[in-house]
Amino acid sequence: GNITATASSDWKYAFNVTGGTIENDYYKIALTGTSGSFTVSVDSSESSKVEYYLIRFDESNLSNDVKFYRNSSYTNEISDNVYSGNLDMNTTSNITIYWKSDSSVSGNIFIRSEGTINNKAMMKNGYSNLTDDNGGTEFWNDTYRPYIRTVKFDSNLSNLPSSCTGDSDLCWDLSYYAAQEKKVYGYLIDSGIDYTDSDSVSHDLYNLYIVSVDQIYAPIDCGSLFYEFTNLISVDFNDSFNTTDVTIMSMMFGECSSLTILDLSSFNTSNVTLFSGMFISCSSLTGVDLSSFYTPNLIDTANMFNGCSSLTSLDISTFDTSKVTRMWAMFLNCSSLTNLDLGNFNTSSVTNMRSMFGGCSSLTTTINIMSVGVTNYSSMFRNAATNSGAQITVNYISDASSLVDSMIATKSSTSNVVKGSVIS
Repeated sequence: GNITATASSDWKYAFNVTGGTIENDYYKIALTGTSGSFTVSVDSSESSKVEYYLIRFDESNLSNDVKFYRNSSYTNEISDNVYSGNLDMNTTSNITIYWKSDSSVSGNIFIRSEGTINNKAMMKNGYSNLTDDNGGTEFWNDTYRPYIRTVKFDSNLSNLPSSCTGDSDLCWDLSYYAAQEKKVYGYLIDSGIDYTDSDSVSHDLYNLYIVSVDQIYAPIDCGSLFYEFTNLISVDFNDSFNTTDVTIMSMMFGECSSLTILDLSSFNTSNVTLFSGMFISCSSLTGVDLSSFYTPNLIDTANMFNGCSSLTSLDISTFDTSKVTRMWAMFLNCSSLTNLDLGNFNTSSVTNMRSMFGGCSSLTTTINIMSVGVTNYSSMFRNAATNSGAQITVNYISDASSLVDSMIATKSSTSNVVKGSVIS
């Protein structure tokens, strides 16, 4: 059956739960065993608007606690038993919800769905080096991307060029959905500064403005959003960039080799799963504010700070790494990093720590090895803690004693990496 909610003559939602039965204003689904899944179909075939929907799960009728997830590996948990998403017009989306319990359950859960017109000003991600030989679309292509000097977000259209038709105006429609009501635009202004490349060719450098009438919502996939902006020196998010919906930040600032300071204190990372390569080869970066980073769904930090050779300090004490499986090369060649507080790092799920601290010659820190599941730790401490006063201490659970011996054996002859104490 369907639950249909109509708000006006030009948009409509229909929800259907496979295997469920309608009872009053909800679907009822029987759960048995310790894990399983069900599908919710969201249909906007009669809509002319972009829409936003919520799917709520009520488990109060069950004898045991059940957790709901977005993926079959049970790593991306759905917060507060509410799944939300966006749906373009004339679209059907089948959403599989996975559930899991520590003990066998038998009973019903109740599912309620609701929707509304999506009034978010959401932007697209035009970087697509896998599908476009020119690196991407709009300003993400090779013609402009390497020559952008600054980026500023703003919820103000007053300075938007009167004509915005693409390359001829250096102005583009960056809206995530073609039908969304609050449009997002990006435009370039000549900075008055020139750049001469390795072939002695002179290029204009631009200031990029990304604007809308309201706060701009980041795309769900922010992977490579600023990748290879090699002349970029600053990004001003101006409290106008909302990352609540983002799940992927891989390579987001990768190869931004001229960027020195980055303030990400306004970022909401509660739904992010991938940080892999987020700052890779940001060789001029001396400081980055990650104080707001809460990461309950994070599974991958591989290469996150790889090549950040100018980074002197880093506070990642707010990170939740309990689900992270890959930390390989996370701090590789962070040669200027002196102190790193990893006291809150939970390594119980990690399987790959290859080259994690390689080349961290100045580093003093302590890491806790909390499982025996690490299968790849080659070069983990190669050329690490080689400078005077530097030291890396490795604490461990008792079962991991021999594993830690093998990890420490990857150090160089001048590395000060020592075996610490047993942790409970």
